Amino acid sequence: MAAIVHVAQAVKGKIEVDPAREALNGWKFPSPRGPIIIAPVTRDIVMNEYLSEVTMKDGRLFQKVLSTIENVKDPCKALKVPPCG
Repeated sequence: MAAIVHVAQAVKGKIEVDPAREALNGWKFPSPRGPIIIAPVTRDIVMNEYLSEVTMKDGRLFQKVLSTIENVKDPCKALKVPPCG
């Protein structure tokens, strides 16, 4: 939704393909799941991947992040492997 709002504001409500696509090139946003960016070349989302485990504390479940891999791109497109490349 944030990307849609960004495009609508960038093109001042006049939605056309090329200006909308240009507005999203390299767009960054601090989402609740971590920072995201739209890759200019592939136009795919790039975001962090988290390795986590669920732990029990005082009778409640909590998510504990063990590791973060930053700026993960779709490997299929990054390597130009068919059918996505």
